[in-house]
Amino acid sequence: MRLTPQSIGGLYLVETDSHADDRGVFRRNYCQHEFARHNVEFEVCQSNISLNPKRHTLRGFHYQTEPTREKKLISIATGEIFHAVIDVRSESDTYLEVATFNLSADEGTGLLVGEGLASAFLTMVDDVVVHYLMADFFDSQRYVGIRYDDPLFGVDWPVEPAHISERDRAFSDFDPLCV
Repeated sequence: MRLTPQSIGGLYLVETDSHADDRGVFRRNYCQHEFARHNVEFEVCQSNISLNPKRHTLRGFHYQTEPTREKKLISIATGEIFHAVIDVRSESDTYLEVATFNLSADEGTGLLVGEGLASAFLTMVDDVVVHYLMADFFDSQRYVGIRYDDPLFGVDWPVEPAHISERDRAFSDFDPLCV
């Protein structure tokens, strides 16, 4: 398992080692010892699964405000996604920066999305399963979002999203003065 820091602080690309035989593939997507070896603290509080039957389904941008600011480890169980992360921490050196990734079950890649980072993904194929390990509990009072096409960030989505929840579509543009 390798954790590679990205340009945004608290964001890591997680690469796993696969073991394949005639039964299929085995992959470990989280190990407390490996994370500690990379000086990354992560304690699992809950686990979530997102089932996405249709390609070009968009989920996000979601994040939680202080004091929770949830940290999450995202891995792809089946399929592939285009994942975008925005740094919305006003105190950060990378405030308002965007990072994007192509993640797939076949490659065994995932992301550790740090506290205070907004996260969104777009499915690139049908039947995508995304697994999240959460280092904080969901708090509906602290749960907020940013519209996927907010011009402030100019995320270059590979295709126009076709399936978006009304809540995600209704998020307003990000206002840096309200952080």
